[in-house]
Amino acid sequence: MSFVLWWELPLLVIGFISVVMGLGAMLWPWSGASRFWAVRKTDVKSPDFLQALSHAINTSITTGGKATLLNNGEQFFPQLLDDLRGAKASINFTTYIWEYGTISTQVLNILTEKARQGIQVRLLLDGFGSWGTPQKIFLPLIKAGGKMERFRTPKFGKLKYFHRRSHRRAIIIDGLIGYTGGMSISDKWQGNANQKHLWRDNMVRGTGPLATHIQSAFSQLWTATTGEVLVGDKYYPPHGNDGSELKSINLVSSPSVDAEPLPKFIWFSLTSAKKKIYITTPYLIPDRHIRKALSRAAKDGVDVKILLPGDYIDSVLVHRATQHYYRGLLLNGVKIYEYQPCMLHTKSMVIDGVWSIVGSANLDSRSLTLNEENVIGILDSQFAEDLEKTFGNDLKQAKQIKFHQWINRSWTQKAVETFASRFARQF
Repeated sequence: MSFVLWWELPLLVIGFISVVMGLGAMLWPWSGASRFWAVRKTDVKSPDFLQALSHAINTSITTGGKATLLNNGEQFFPQLLDDLRGAKASINFTTYIWEYGTISTQVLNILTEKARQGIQVRLLLDGFGSWGTPQKIFLPLIKAGGKMERFRTPKFGKLKYFHRRSHRRAIIIDGLIGYTGGMSISDKWQGNANQKHLWRDNMVRGTGPLATHIQSAFSQLWTATTGEVLVGDKYYPPHGNDGSELKSINLVSSPSVDAEPLPKFIWFSLTSAKKKIYITTPYLIPDRHIRKALSRAAKDGVDVKILLPGDYIDSVLVHRATQHYYRGLLLNGVKIYEYQPCMLHTKSMVIDGVWSIVGSANLDSRSLTLNEENVIGILDSQFAEDLEKTFGNDLKQAKQIKFHQWINRSWTQKAVETFASRFARQF
C-alpha cells in the first residue's frame, strides 16, 4: 500500500520548495555592495569626515548638548530613577529586554505614579526580547493612563517580519534627557558587575540635540506600532545654544539590504582612524567590509584592540561564532581580549581619542542588517577620554588572545566555531 498517491507527490514537492524559498527569502544572508571605498582618505578630526559620513547615511550633523557615560547599574539606575521622578511632561521608553524583578518594580512604580499625575507615559517593548514578561505587571500603568505596546508580536500574516526585532534602547524624559546604550530592565544589570551572574555594561545620558536623537529612535517605532505621531514641545522642546561644541550624528537604523547605513557608518569610521581603534562588543560577527577595515587599519600601524566576553556569556554558540573570526584578525595584527569577571555586554567604539560610537548595536550581522538599532556618533574629546579610560580599566580584567596559542586550540572547538559561524546571521 502506497502512503503517497502519484498525484500527491508533485504537490508535496511544490510545498517543500515553497517552504525552502520562503525561509531563504527571510533568512539567507544578503551580500549588499561588493565593497565600500572612499574617493580619498580622511580622518575623524577633519570636517570632511563628518560631512561625508552624514551624507552617506542620510542624516544631519548637530552641535550642542552633553554626553555622560554611566558604567553599570550602580551608576545608571539611580540616575535614571531620579530623572524619571523629575518628569514634568512626557516619558517615552523603549527597550529590548524587560524582566520582572527589583529594577522592573522600581521603574514601573515611578512610571505608574507619573501617569496618575497626568504625565504622558509610553512604553514599547520588543515582542521577542520581552516575550516571557507577564502582561499583568503592566496593568497598573495602563489603568493609570499610561500606554504600553509590544513591537512585532507574532501574528498570522506577519510572521515574516518577526525575526526583524527592535534592539533599540531609547529612554527620553520631557524631550530634554535621553538614554541609550546596552542596558535594559533586568536585575542582571544591577550593581557594579562584581559578581559572575551580573552583566558588565554602560549607558549614555544625553541632553540637548542628543536627547532629540534618542527621541527619534523611539518615535519612529512608536508610530510604526501604534499609528500615533508625537507632536510638540512635550517631545521636541527647543534646546537653544548651550555653548557646547560637541558634535553628533544620529543613526536610526532599520533593516535595508540596499542602503546598509549601519555597516557604512562603522566602516567609514574605522577606515578614517589614524592612531587607535578601541572596540568593546559582546558579539563580533562582522561582515567582510568591517573585517577588511579592521585588518587594514592594523596593518597600517593603527592600534586596534577589541574587547569581547570570555567564558561568561549568554550564548556559547554565539561566542564560538565570534571566535571563528579571531584567526584572520589576529594574523593581521588586531589585538583581541576576553573579559574575565562576568558577562560583558558593553557596546562602544572610540577612535583617535575624539570620535565615539555608542548605542544599542552589536558588531554582528543581526545588528548590522536585521535589527532595528539606534547609535550615535559623538565628536568630543572629553567624552572620548571617559570612554577610553573605561576601556582601559576593563582591559585590566581581560585576557589577551595570542595568535600562537590560538591556532593550537582543539580541533573540536575549531569545528564548533565553523558550524556556529554558518548560522551567525540568525543569532
